[in-house]
Amino acid sequence: MVPFVRSLVPSFVRDLRALGRTRRENTRMEAAFQSPRPELLRNTRVLASRLDLLREMPKGAVCAEVGVAAGAFAHEILALAEPAKLHLIDAWNYPPQPDCFEPGLAKVRARFAAELVAGRVEIHRGLSADMLGRLPDRSLDWIYIDAGHDYDNVVADLAGALRVVKPGGIIAGDDYLRYDTPFHRYGVIEAVNALANRHGAEFLYLTMDYDTNFAVRLPG
Repeated sequence: MVPFVRSLVPSFVRDLRALGRTRRENTRMEAAFQSPRPELLRNTRVLASRLDLLREMPKGAVCAEVGVAAGAFAHEILALAEPAKLHLIDAWNYPPQPDCFEPGLAKVRARFAAELVAGRVEIHRGLSADMLGRLPDRSLDWIYIDAGHDYDNVVADLAGALRVVKPGGIIAGDDYLRYDTPFHRYGVIEAVNALANRHGAEFLYLTMDYDTNFAVRLPG
């Protein structure tokens, strides 16, 4: 085998394996899909963007963002939702997105230096499921989830959110849409719809921006 061809083999094998995983995931997602029960959609409002969603969040709340990157959306949360306390949860070690690595964390620390000193913002570095597990039960008024988008990661984050969000609180997030490529598949819709149906969580908002955000309210 010539060196050039030999160099392509590992990548080709990885792609084949990824393609196989995605096909299996597509089959699993098709089987898992369920539409929300009609009564959970009766009061749903459609908003233009996730910034409008933030304006609808209760003021003076204790909240969390899961998946922070360099903190751009966390800045909008502080400005538009005006929380009393914001927990920022991220591993900051996802190699395909260099800005979510150490430089992203450094930007967050610099951007929110005053809020960190004041205690209005708190950083939790680690896997989202682990970090949510360290927050007290029913300690959040609402949470925004934007971490791993595959089905298993979304299910894990939603399970953590169910524990830490108060009854009557809000679970929100982005990429509530169908997205799949030959090598990747989102599972946000499937996981969120299953949670809503299982727990009777009412859909409050859906947004019309490119990544379609959702917000559901847990039963009180």
